[in-house]
Amino acid sequence: MLWPARRSILAVLAVAACSLPVVGCGSSGDSDQARTVVKDFLSAAAKGDGTKACAQLAPDARKLLESQTGASCDQVVRELGTHTPASQRSQVDQIDPKVTIHGSTATATYHGVTGSRQERTITLQKTGGQWKISQLPSSG
Repeated sequence: MLWPARRSILAVLAVAACSLPVVGCGSSGDSDQARTVVKDFLSAAAKGDGTKACAQLAPDARKLLESQTGASCDQVVRELGTHTPASQRSQVDQIDPKVTIHGSTATATYHGVTGSRQERTITLQKTGGQWKISQLPSSG
């Protein structure tokens, strides 16, 4: 049985993973790198690949996820994968989020495929030359 906090985190990850493509912006190296991190995270999360999805998270984001769920990041993502329908997994692989760079931070936006299809936002931080997800998806 899932703990309530764990259920809510799974819901957030499910919303993130269940999205439709949005045309990306620009072709700069930073934009492309940040977009790849987001695409890799969402695709891996939808498939339950905890190792790949969690590798896209900044250490603080990973710690927050684990403290809120009481489980390892890998476990949370594996569980998410078991609840993601195959039809949504294929849609996730088509994601092309719009990325906006703000110095050493970036935001990536896309629309969900479930419910009201609200715009979702992921925040990234560039540290040591690499983009990592610093804040999990939120709706806007």
